[in-house]
Order: sequence, then C-alpha cells, then structure tokens
Amino acid sequence: MITMDFQLLPASAATTLVVIISILIIRRVRASPPQNLTTSRSSEPTILAKVLASKLPESVILQHDAAAFENSTKSYWAQQECEVTPACVVRPRDVRELCTAVTILKHEYDERRKRSGNDRQGGLFAIRGGSHSPISGAATVKGGVVIDLSRFCDVIPSDDGSSVAIGAGAK
Repeated sequence: MITMDFQLLPASAATTLVVIISILIIRRVRASPPQNLTTSRSSEPTILAKVLASKLPESVILQHDAAAFENSTKSYWAQQECEVTPACVVRPRDVRELCTAVTILKHEYDERRKRSGNDRQGGLFAIRGGSHSPISGAATVKGGVVIDLSRFCDVIPSDDGSSVAIGAGAK
C-alpha cells in the first residue's frame, strides 16, 4: 500500500509542475508586448480607409496619426483585442456619420462580393461598443475598419421612469 502512494506522488508532482509552468508562461506572454505590432502596421492607409477619411475627416483615425491610433487601439478591455491591428478606426459623432460609414462599408462589401463571386470573405469591419468581450476578434478586425461607438454613450430614462435607453457606447 505504501509503495502505491509513492508511485502516485511523482505523477501528481509532475502534474502540479506542469500547471505551474503553464501559468508562468501564460503570464509572461500576456505581460510582454506583442512582437508583431509595429511590423504589421502599414503607414499607408488602405483605399477603404482613405474613402472613409475623405467622407468623415473628423471621425476617422488612421495609423499615421500614431498617438491617436495607439490610444484608440489600446482602449480594449482584453489584451488579445489590443493585439489586432485594424486599418483605421471610425468614431462617428452622430447617427448621420454612422450611416455614412455603414453605406461606404456596404458598398465595399458589395464590390468585394462581385470580385470574389461568393459570400464568404475576410473580415471587413468590427463594431466596438461600450461593453467588453474576452473573445479575440469580437470588437476588432485585422486590416479592416473598427467602428468605435464610444460617442454614443447617452443614458436616457423614459419620461415615466419605467425604462431607460442606453447608448451602444455606454460603459
């Protein structure tokens, strides 16, 4: 009976050691900055980003505006979202600007669909609201457009106080 306990001890010790090493590796990976962030960013905006910037000059953040772009892409709750680099970030100031952005994106989607001949395409855009998600790619898209709804943050109670309308960007 005693020999059986000794045989189980090395297995449980090995399992514990593997768990500890895994935790240390995960912490190190999360703590270290991503290696490809600076190399994966292109200083030249995509054609889509240029179109958006021309139609919405006050609401589009391009990569060449390094400080604003960095602030915008580093404002995610989850680190894995910060590691994905979009082509640009659109921060519409009102519903009209949001509709303009969606119209441009819809046109681009239709053009890509015509060229490729199918509905399955890579990510074109992602929407970042005021909430958060630990799922990578839920609120950003590599090389695409992030629509940042942070300016839609109003919280408006109904007149009778029985309900409330909460903007999509509210935190």
